[in-house]
Amino acid sequence: MGSSTISLGLGLGGGKAATSSGRLAGGGAFTNQYSVSLDGTDDYVSTSSFDLTTNKTVSFWIKLNSISSAGVYLFGNGGSYYSYITSNGRTMYKYNGSVAKSISISAANAISTGSWQHIVITGDGSSSVLYKNGTSIGTGVDITPLGLNRFGGDSVGGSRFIDGLMDEVAVWDATLSADDVTAIYNSGVPNDLSSASSYDTDRTSNLVHWWRMGDINGASGVTITDQGSGGNNGTLTNGPTYSRSVPYNYFSLSLDGTNDYIDCGGASDFSFNNGSGTDSAFSISAWVKFDNTDRARAVSKDNGTGSREYLFGTNNTNKVNMILGDGSNNLDIRNNATINTSDWFHIVATYDGSKSISGLKVYVNADASSLSDVSVGTYAGMPLSTGNLDIGRFANGHSFFNGLVDEVAVFSKELTALDVTNIYNTGFPNDIGTNGLNLDPLAWWRMGDNDSGSGTTVTDQGSGGNNGSLNNIASPNGFVTDVP
Repeated sequence: MGSSTISLGLGLGGGKAATSSGRLAGGGAFTNQYSVSLDGTDDYVSTSSFDLTTNKTVSFWIKLNSISSAGVYLFGNGGSYYSYITSNGRTMYKYNGSVAKSISISAANAISTGSWQHIVITGDGSSSVLYKNGTSIGTGVDITPLGLNRFGGDSVGGSRFIDGLMDEVAVWDATLSADDVTAIYNSGVPNDLSSASSYDTDRTSNLVHWWRMGDINGASGVTITDQGSGGNNGTLTNGPTYSRSVPYNYFSLSLDGTNDYIDCGGASDFSFNNGSGTDSAFSISAWVKFDNTDRARAVSKDNGTGSREYLFGTNNTNKVNMILGDGSNNLDIRNNATINTSDWFHIVATYDGSKSISGLKVYVNADASSLSDVSVGTYAGMPLSTGNLDIGRFANGHSFFNGLVDEVAVFSKELTALDVTNIYNTGFPNDIGTNGLNLDPLAWWRMGDNDSGSGTTVTDQGSGGNNGSLNNIASPNGFVTDVP
C-alpha cells in the first residue's frame, strides 16, 4: 500500500466496503470512501441555480494543495457566492451580487493547505459565524447570495479554482448552532447528515442539499447525486476525478529504532491469561511503514526481565510474526508475505485462546493465506507478566521499531477474517469505533488524531482508557502526516 491519495478515473465502479460512520439516507450502511479531486485550473462541480434562505448553513470538507494568489471560490459562483478565501487563508468573503461582507481569521486559525479541514458558515440574515474543525474562528455581517450554481471554483478575477480535494458538501435552510457544528464535525470523521443523531438538535428536515462526492454512485460517471430534499444533482465539469483520500486519518507516529516507544500501561488489562495456563482470545491490529524490517517489534507485553507474554512485529527473517510465550516455549506463527520499506502495511494477529497453533493467525493486508509454524518447545500458556503493553519495542532492551506506526488497536476477542478485511478497507484505515465498524476495541491509539498531533500522550479511544505515554520522542516532532 502506498500513499493515502489515489485518484480514480471517472469510469470506476464497484461496491462499497464498510467505512467511516453512521447510517446513510435510504437505509443502507453509511460510508465515506470518496472525495473529488479538482485540478486548480478549471475543474468545478456545476448545479442548477439555487438560492440560499435567510437562515442558512453551508458545510464542506476540503484538503487544499495550494491557494491561488487570486484566492479560491469554495462555494457559489463569481456573481454570487458564500465562501471565497483569500490567498493567505485569513479572510472569508461572501457576496450577493452587489454587497460583499467578510470574516477575518487569525493567523493561528487560517484555512491552510496540506490537511483535511471541515468548514461551516452559518447565517441568520444579519450575522454569520465561520467554523473550522468544529470551532468558531470568526464572525461577521451576514448576507444572502442568490442564484448559486457551482462549488469548487470559478474563473472570475483570474484562476480561483480549488487545487485539492472536496467532500461532503451540504446546505441547510436553518442556522445550525455551535453544538450542531461540533456534532457534525464528529472529531474529524464525516457522519450521516440524514440521521438525527448527527446533530445536537435534529436538523434533518432542514437538509436541502447534500453532495457526497462519489459515495452514492460508486465513484462512477460525472453526476454527484443530491441526497438532500432539493434534488439538485451536481455535475463534474472539466474533468475532476474521484479520490480515495477522505477526512479521517491525519497523523502517524515516527519511531527512530533506537529508543523511541510508547508505554500504554495496562499491565493487567492486556494480560490475556489467568496466570495458571489458561489463555483467552485477543487480537492486535496496527498500520506500519518500516524503515528497517528486521526485528521491528510493533506491540509487546513483557516485564523487561525475560518474562514475556507476547511479541508482535517482524522477526529476524524480515517476516511479520506473532509469538506467545516466554522465549523457551512458544507458539510462533509467521506470515510469509514480502514486506518492504516503501509502503504502508496493515498487520493483524488474532488468537482464539486454544493454546493451539491453529488458533493463532497473522494477516498482512488482510491476507493470512501463507503462514508457517515456527514454534519452539512445549507451549503451556502465556506467563502472567507485570509489564505494561509497549508500542515500538520489546521491553527486554532491544528490537525497537524503526519507521511509522498508526491506528494501533487491541481487542479482547478473536477478530474474524471479515473483520480484518473491513479494517483493512483496501488499504485505507477504517473507523473501528461505535460510529464505524463498532468492533468494541479494548484499546485504540490513533497516533495524534485525537490529540491534535501534539503533546506526549496518545489518547486511548477504546473502552480500557489506557492512554499511551511517549518515551524519548520529542513532541510534536514524532507526529507526521504520512498516513496510510
